[in-house]
Amino acid sequence: MNALSEVLIVCAFVFMVLESLTVTGGVFAAAGVLLFAVGTVILYSISTVLPFVFVYVVLPVFLALSLLVLVLAVLGFRAHKHRVIIGDMVGKKGVCVKPIKPGIYGQVDIDGELWKAFSSKSVGRGEHVVVVEQDSLKLKVESLEKRS
Repeated sequence: MNALSEVLIVCAFVFMVLESLTVTGGVFAAAGVLLFAVGTVILYSISTVLPFVFVYVVLPVFLALSLLVLVLAVLGFRAHKHRVIIGDMVGKKGVCVKPIKPGIYGQVDIDGELWKAFSSKSVGRGEHVVVVEQDSLKLKVESLEKRS
């Protein structure tokens, strides 16, 4: 029984690490918490006193790892809540964040989102731009400074 509890606790750690590396929506984390709880109950049923290493090393590390996974999950869910801009982008204004040269794509920031952009004229970083054409997820822009 002691070996079983150790295997369950090790598997719980593996599931928590897998949860932080993959996108499962908390499935691996829930399995890890369940395995840890079952392993702890089995370990405690064998002995009325939990081992020193378990109380001072395993338990704090697992709680810290669980907290890390929880924070990552909350940040992930918050990121998915943001509304994605779709539809006509023509006429929207933004700022060039990666220089654009004719024939070479750059990036523009429009309403807090980065877009792949191209232009018939060079656009420097930090220049304000306006979208003149949209080709799927690529935007043709013109510099507002050079336009006026």
